[in-house]
Amino acid sequence: MPATLPARTIASLDDGWSFHQGEAAGAERPDYDASGWQTVDVPHDWSIAGDFSKDAPTTGSGGWLPSGVAWYRKEVKLPAGSKGQRVWVEFDGVMA
Repeated sequence: MPATLPARTIASLDDGWSFHQGEAAGAERPDYDASGWQTVDVPHDWSIAGDFSKDAPTTGSGGWLPSGVAWYRKEVKLPAGSKGQRVWVEFDGVMA
């Protein structure tokens, strides 16, 4: 007889991401203060929010849109009962 598998819980992480366009020294640290960052929902493409420019580093192949470094952050709190459990985070699509 097969073992009973635990129930699967699926939660969307689409809402409430913190976003910053540009360098942000230390932003990889869990204790980083991103409170001044813009709040966005994903999917989000910061490049298309920018101005078109013939001087953009992407040139025509990138639609004359801005490019560069940007950060997205989201704090995810797991339920207390999840300690010791396997947790999977799946990103459906990430543009780098």
